[in-house]
Amino acid sequence: ATHGGGDWTVGVLIGMADNGIVYIVDVVRYQFDSNEVRELIQRIAENDEAGEIHAADELDDRGFVKKTGKLLYSIKETIIGRVKLRISQDPGQAGKDQASQLKTLLAKFLLVIRSITGSKATRASGLADAVNDGRVVLVRGEWNYPFVEEYRQFREDEQHDADDQVDAGADAYTEVDKKKRVM
Repeated sequence: ATHGGGDWTVGVLIGMADNGIVYIVDVVRYQFDSNEVRELIQRIAENDEAGEIHAADELDDRGFVKKTGKLLYSIKETIIGRVKLRISQDPGQAGKDQASQLKTLLAKFLLVIRSITGSKATRASGLADAVNDGRVVLVRGEWNYPFVEEYRQFREDEQHDADDQVDAGADAYTEVDKKKRVM
């Protein structure tokens, strides 16, 4: 990752009710370098564990965090059990090294690291099916428009400019979908 450029680091806070309705509660996305990404992941993990939803961070003119987002609301009463953090592991040695570093950094959280397998379109199909079945609710937030637009522009032929939110949303859905066996 590169500060202010390259791929986005995206986090999706998602849950599934007993009736199969999927709630996408929050989405965060930033273009940060590796150190900033680790700090962001740890801070968001702490917020999620506390059931706190915050506004987007205020960035300075260079794109660095000037002020963390204010608390918007709490969902602590709706969380059953612990929040699970799911990190996707890129293939190769760099992905293994990053996974090892994140395991150490996030040791106090319930953490699952999964290798990325299958095409983007295949991985995105579960959440897409749930959307098409009318089983997905987006909690209103400033992240809604960019999230929906990226999904709207996503193409199954792997020829798309932006897919980081699609990847994060699809992987988060796979983790909460109790009908599917997680690989």
